[in-house]
Amino acid sequence: MLRFPVCRQLVQHCLLRPNVSSVTARSTMSTRMTAYEEMSNYWAKNRKLNRPLSPHLSVYKFHMTMAISITNRVTGSAQQAILTGAPLLLLCLPGDFTSYFNAVREMDIPSPVIYGLKFLLAFPFAFHLMAGLRHLVS
Repeated sequence: MLRFPVCRQLVQHCLLRPNVSSVTARSTMSTRMTAYEEMSNYWAKNRKLNRPLSPHLSVYKFHMTMAISITNRVTGSAQQAILTGAPLLLLCLPGDFTSYFNAVREMDIPSPVIYGLKFLLAFPFAFHLMAGLRHLVS
């Protein structure tokens, strides 16, 4: 009749199961515990057996792999924000790119500040690229 086992199970479950009366359904619902009662029983059992709590994050030592993973996620988010935010900002602002470029040039910002800003702009791209290559190699 049916070739697929999932369909067969669905038909057997929905169509061929015996009807459950509403009285039986209500009586089983009244005997169920609430979530609060279940959690109370769980914690009472753990206290009775003297089971320890799971360690908190402060127990774990901060290691290099964790730092690289966190930095990779942050740089990926920053990269996405830069790649979508900058063009949208330039589209919404009046004027064109050259007018904003000339306005920044006229601010006469010292070169160490310019190089620092360039580094902050390039770091997410470079770090995320290197982390991706590290992931491919290992």
